[in-house]
Amino acid sequence: MSFLLHTLLVSVSTLLLFLVEPASGGGQCGTTLYEPCTLGTVDPRYDPTISYNLSALHPLYGEWSGYWIGTGESFAPDGSPRKPSPFDPLTQRGLPYALDRPFLTFQNRTVVGTRLYWHVAAIYGPADSSFCNSEMPTGYVNVIGNGTCGINGHAAAIDVLGTSTYEKDGTADVFWWTNGQGSGPAILDNSFARPVNDHTMFLSAGYPGRLLWSHTQQITNNEADRLSGVASFVQFVGGGDADGLSWHMTYKQRKVTEVEWSDELNKAYGDSNVLESERLTIPLEGPCLRTWDCPIDESTWCDAGDPNVEACPDNISPYQEPEVPMKPGAVAGFTLLGLVVGAVIGCFAWREAMQRKKTKYQRLFVRRIAKEITLNPRRSVGPSQEELIQAFKKIDVSEDGFIEKDEL
Repeated sequence: MSFLLHTLLVSVSTLLLFLVEPASGGGQCGTTLYEPCTLGTVDPRYDPTISYNLSALHPLYGEWSGYWIGTGESFAPDGSPRKPSPFDPLTQRGLPYALDRPFLTFQNRTVVGTRLYWHVAAIYGPADSSFCNSEMPTGYVNVIGNGTCGINGHAAAIDVLGTSTYEKDGTADVFWWTNGQGSGPAILDNSFARPVNDHTMFLSAGYPGRLLWSHTQQITNNEADRLSGVASFVQFVGGGDADGLSWHMTYKQRKVTEVEWSDELNKAYGDSNVLESERLTIPLEGPCLRTWDCPIDESTWCDAGDPNVEACPDNISPYQEPEVPMKPGAVAGFTLLGLVVGAVIGCFAWREAMQRKKTKYQRLFVRRIAKEITLNPRRSVGPSQEELIQAFKKIDVSEDGFIEKDEL
């Protein structure tokens, strides 16, 4: 078989396999040869043109992001100002500072593609002398760290990290939350941040069996630079009434520049006499304010389900359009092409066979003629024309002037 014929046979075999595949399983919808996608037209989860980026999924993320400064107040279950509570170094519970007075909150919320970073620094003043002079329960202290009760204030850091989801509804799944003195991660299976409308953000997170935190923030003016919020906390285990089984916090914030945010945070440190060694690292050197308690890297985001395929190529959406059949026009075109290619191959195969037969009978004819001629070994030339004619006539038994196959 010639090389050209072999190549043509391989080509048509490949084409036939290509045509059989869509009939058996279909192909990717929306491509040139296949039927259009259908689920993505009614369900955004199936539409690959809709981004997973949080800001693209909901406009509130743009207004809500940035640097914010405000004043907060904390209240006990009965609505009275919350009191300082003894601190347990073992469980990291309790806050022995001036909770019964307004305190400053500094929030930085950043959205980068599919990822949410929410950082809070709450600056509390020193507790009053009545608390500092009171007897602490066994194992508890009246200060966090190296400060002195009644003299030094405290900077509590909160980090909330979340990632967009395959639902494409604007929700960010929260997979990391460090609250004040406690350590992360804060993993309730349903921890999330979600825009309620164009002006309101709701967050729910917590530690299983320990603490549940729900948070509502609302943009309050047309310029989107004023915000009010309320947070509710429920502590399920330990602490007693002195630590607060439940409490809530209200605050108001204004949007500022990064420079203003940093300057006012440093001033608040001085005003509350927060020790230099306990001040937060600003600007951030990583994804968290709590740099000592933030083991976050790319694998953490991917394990949390980040749908960004460039950063997390192994994460695949469960919402995939089913395979669809090939377009009728494409099937007809390939069928016609297959017939044409088959006809061309048939023509080449016939010509190949005829050429082989021609060569075969030419060789048989030469051998048959050679049998009818006796060559003189002393002659320097081949048989004469007359000898060839006589040999031909001996072979042409039918005397019709042609050599038949059976005469050879």
